[in-house]
Amino acid sequence: MQTLTKISTAVTLCAVSLQVSALDITINNDSTAEAAFAFSYVDKDSGKWVVDGWYNVGAQSSGSLSVNSDNDVYYLYAELENGKAISDPQGIKLPIADGSFFYAQSDGLKQATRNVSFVRASASQGKAQINIK
Repeated sequence: MQTLTKISTAVTLCAVSLQVSALDITINNDSTAEAAFAFSYVDKDSGKWVVDGWYNVGAQSSGSLSVNSDNDVYYLYAELENGKAISDPQGIKLPIADGSFFYAQSDGLKQATRNVSFVRASASQGKAQINIK
């Protein structure tokens, strides 16, 4: 999937509890294109920044995922089937692959197909919401 343009996304923060055991992310895709997401976050077991992809959310649908992190800071990158992308040219550049992948940033990704720029985002007490218009 080509990444042609940057689209806007709103990251809405939700406060639910004081103790965070995982990073829960809800994605509302109101666009007419399926979206595939990759995330980077601090893995709470290893303490390392990891990169994890792909999570698919269908057009005009919602999905949620829970990642193994107790850190409210994370990074995201998304490609939509219409060729658009959620990225930040000033963001952190990380390698990704066309198929599923999971790796520690410090180790790199051997089967990487390209580098892309991730958007910095934050949750509130382990809860985040991403809205694609």
